[in-house]
Amino acid sequence: MSLKPLVSVIIASYNHQNYITDCIKSVIKQSYKSIELIVIDDGSTDDSIEILIALAEKYQFQFIRQKNMGLTQTLNKALSLSKGEYIAPLGSDDCWLLDKIEKQVEFMQQHPDIAVVAGNILVFDQNGKIRPRQRIYPQRYINFERLFNDPKSIPAAPTVMIRTAILKKMGGYDTQSNLEDLNLWLRITKAGFMMVILNDVLAYYRKHPTNTSKNYQFMTENILKASVKAICIFCH
Repeated sequence: MSLKPLVSVIIASYNHQNYITDCIKSVIKQSYKSIELIVIDDGSTDDSIEILIALAEKYQFQFIRQKNMGLTQTLNKALSLSKGEYIAPLGSDDCWLLDKIEKQVEFMQQHPDIAVVAGNILVFDQNGKIRPRQRIYPQRYINFERLFNDPKSIPAAPTVMIRTAILKKMGGYDTQSNLEDLNLWLRITKAGFMMVILNDVLAYYRKHPTNTSKNYQFMTENILKASVKAICIFCH
């Protein structure tokens, strides 16, 4: 039997004491078992650290606590510690379906030309209640031109899996960008790599009062900044 490739799951945790346990358990219970889990708490001021210490002791994953450095620096730190062939980032307020990693590894092994694979999400609220109306999109391929013309076509963040070698080749996450995912996808696709978003539902995305996506001024300003960077990338 051939060894299954290692997947590095990286979680940057920040002030999600009410959600972090569900998040961690959705990783631990994955049907795919060749996983290393790296959790870094980025200076939480709630009870997240105490919860994570207990979870790390119970499930034996790597847990680091640090002073607040911001999301991109924390993700890059986790990336530097990762040993997996694939990277799967997960927000500390979101969860995965239990076959998420298994489906994605199988797809990536069969499609070595794909740099990033993602999927659909189910939206649920802060109490774990799934919304009755959901949008499920068909499978689609994303290149630079499509992403440049339609920034909304980016993969749903909780569903992403990336080839580690390509992520490191890109220099990791841009610490100057507040919309780290859009910036990364633009750089990856501009380098000639392809992304695919599967028809499968792979993750639960939690809507709650402190979602960054609810800060419309923040989102608008940073999408505009990312668009300017995209033009610079396109011109080069």
